[in-house]
Amino acid sequence: MENTEPLRFLVKNEEITVEQSIAFQSGTLQEMRDIAINDVIPLPDFVTTDAFYAYIDACSDLSILHTIDWDVFLIVAELSNYLCHTDVKFQCIQRFKNAIKKHTVEELRAMWNIESDFTPEEEEAVRKEFEWCQNPF
Repeated sequence: MENTEPLRFLVKNEEITVEQSIAFQSGTLQEMRDIAINDVIPLPDFVTTDAFYAYIDACSDLSILHTIDWDVFLIVAELSNYLCHTDVKFQCIQRFKNAIKKHTVEELRAMWNIESDFTPEEEEAVRKEFEWCQNPF
């Protein structure tokens, strides 16, 4: 007889219980059950409880990924990649795509706190060289 008991996960020293039918949408979680310590599956340190709950909710309703807080979303995206959950990962990619389109390079740098590797002169030269492909939006 198949075991259908909920699975227990350890996230930031908090134990969270999840139905197998939801958790096993990720093949990685199925395999992690075999390495559980005292029947509790530990998750990586980068996972927060808010992100794990959002990930579990996304397993049932992918549209949640377009409404959650950006910081939580980034962790969910990393977790979906870590767990090889294709559907959640694909929806995360869609939100990333929507977040970056129609933004300037400067806006994206500010959004993700990215510093330019170019001097102002180098950056201007690159802009002139690729002026033909600048987005007219």
